[in-house]
Amino acid sequence: MTGIPAINWVYANGLGERDPASITDHDVLTSIEFDRTGEFLSVGDKGGRVIVFKRIRSKKKSRVSDFEYFTEFQSHEPGFDYLKSAEIEEKINSIEWINNKCSSLQLLSANDKTIKLWRLFYNKKKKYQSCEKLSAKSGDIVFPKSEVVEEDWDAMCRKEFSNAHNYHINSVSLSADGEHFLSADDLRVNIWNIENTKTTFSIVDIKPPNIDDLNEVITHAEFHPSNSDMFLFTSSKGCAHLCDPRENTSFEKCATKFEITIDPAKKHFFSEIISSISSATFLPNKDNYFVTRDYLSVKLWDIRSNAKYVKTINVTDYVEKKLCDLYENESVFDKFEVNASPCGNYLLTGSYNNNAHVIDIEGTNNSTVESVFGNKRGKLSSKVRKYNGKKIPSLGEGTPDLKKKSLLNAYHPSENVVAVANHNCIFIFNQERKLNKH
Repeated sequence: MTGIPAINWVYANGLGERDPASITDHDVLTSIEFDRTGEFLSVGDKGGRVIVFKRIRSKKKSRVSDFEYFTEFQSHEPGFDYLKSAEIEEKINSIEWINNKCSSLQLLSANDKTIKLWRLFYNKKKKYQSCEKLSAKSGDIVFPKSEVVEEDWDAMCRKEFSNAHNYHINSVSLSADGEHFLSADDLRVNIWNIENTKTTFSIVDIKPPNIDDLNEVITHAEFHPSNSDMFLFTSSKGCAHLCDPRENTSFEKCATKFEITIDPAKKHFFSEIISSISSATFLPNKDNYFVTRDYLSVKLWDIRSNAKYVKTINVTDYVEKKLCDLYENESVFDKFEVNASPCGNYLLTGSYNNNAHVIDIEGTNNSTVESVFGNKRGKLSSKVRKYNGKKIPSLGEGTPDLKKKSLLNAYHPSENVVAVANHNCIFIFNQERKLNKH
């Protein structure tokens, strides 16, 4: 893993409403995911909608990989939990595409309580003309003529997986074989068969006998990308658990625990808060490694050893001196995602000031892109900085603008193409390409 070069990123496009006056709270994006082919990109928002974009295939060679609007549908509606006397928000917390074994497009979408399986299909609406008998001869049959009056892609809810979570669902993850998926909330991880909505198995339950003793919640769960018998879940105490249920049905006995250690000499009031893991992912093509994202950094772990993490790569360490202010306005609880490139050498994560970062796993280079309108299409738009020990010389962050945060992102499954969500918009960047002039 030596000598990984930095990637130069080109701005491809920005998708979304630009006029602030036309944007409502329901338009804020809450989830983003590529499908397994990389041809489709989906986002969910606070209003319960799922919007799908499709890749544009140009006949001419281009510097950019672009996407355009494809379709959208209302996935969830607001609800009410009568037992707890609490409203259930419609916002989409997680989207997971189903392996495309047929021509139809399918995906899972989840709000706080319910997961739905959707199928996208092409629908032609026809209008039939009334016809009169064209011949006086008995027995003549005249068929009405049809005319296509509308054609578009529609969505149909095939299945609904519900009544299995008492707390807010934070993640959904499909197994490598496409037969099962995980759904995780604050205290439990469930496993479902994709064809069975009636039965689910709780494979992780961290709820203590006395809820007053609760000091940890689950923040994320994810299947291994190639081994359907292994999965990972993380917690607010800075712990990651690698589980293999084949060893034992009790996760306490089948899990390997990886924990962020805090130096007692440097421990302070905010230490446990900033150690909370908000996101984690396995590295493709590097089965022995996974990464986690906490508030200030990305950490690389080796599953062959449950000792201390292999490497810490700082991302938002420039806000460490402002933790008191961040605590007061609750920004210290922001949850940044981390995703990995298809080769496993690069990590994509977000920060403040509309910035997202692509960092190599050696922690030597940081390519920073700014997710804002105004970038020139097809032009180089990343700043590459080298880490000097633990820190970068200067990210140029200055005073962080906490309202301009890039929490959500997605990495294309087979190419160096990334999508970064910013409030209600998506920004697409791809690796700089050298065009042949001949």
